[in-house]
Amino acid sequence: MPLKQQGFSFVEMVFVTLIAGIIFKYVFLITDKVSQHSAYQHIHLQLNEINLALEYFYTEKGYWPCPDSNEDGVEDVAMGGNCVKGDGDLPVISLGLGFTHDAWGSPFYYRVHNDATLPQNVALPCSMGSVFNHSGQQNPTELWECSINNIRLCSAKPPDEQATDAEVEICSQNWVLAENSQNKFSIDYAALPIGTKLGTGSFKIANSATNQIQSGVVGVVISWGENGRNLNIKSCDSFDAKFLNKNELENCDGDRDFFLFESRQAPDFLLWLDVFQAKVLKAENE
Repeated sequence: MPLKQQGFSFVEMVFVTLIAGIIFKYVFLITDKVSQHSAYQHIHLQLNEINLALEYFYTEKGYWPCPDSNEDGVEDVAMGGNCVKGDGDLPVISLGLGFTHDAWGSPFYYRVHNDATLPQNVALPCSMGSVFNHSGQQNPTELWECSINNIRLCSAKPPDEQATDAEVEICSQNWVLAENSQNKFSIDYAALPIGTKLGTGSFKIANSATNQIQSGVVGVVISWGENGRNLNIKSCDSFDAKFLNKNELENCDGDRDFFLFESRQAPDFLLWLDVFQAKVLKAENE
């Protein structure tokens, strides 16, 4: 007599479904964590590549790129050699990068000093915007040169009237207005521009409410991180701040203050350009 085949009971089916659901949940969580970890590793590699590309660009051309204001991957430069806009996407094609978006599929945000958008300012070696000067022309207003050792620096007055640095004092009364400067910044003086010129209109990078970690910043590159599709420069004003770290809003609110999250799994990722970096790159290639 053949044996009667038996199927799963209702209780057994419920039990199997429950077990399968638990397994799926943990597999999903593990996969999600692996994916997030991979994305965070990827963004740090991307930022390093961007930094190298920016340094190479400056070394080759003598200025940093302007923002991409029409999302075609190419920097947008006006007829006067100034940037068309002060912010936009990172010009990934102009920089020769092999990627167009960050690890989460969003474009990199790129903002430059306001002087970079003014044709009358990019040509001034003593302007913070001069590191974006695409015109090849220079107007050395307030640029002084020591006739003894060719040190150049920026000052509203003859440097001997306010000099405290020993190297500057050596020049004594031998400062003259530079009629023509081949260098946007002195390669021999440690802090250029000096005095009130340093930091005028520049960006502030901080890692706490009271700790500024970099001065003389003239450009920032930002990845909005994992939630970049929801929170970015276009949605900052309308985003409900109670759902995120308030410091994250600091990076998209349009002012000159930016916050550096120092965790490797941060909500935002930053790198920046400053006048000291420009001077070092210039000096290394003289």
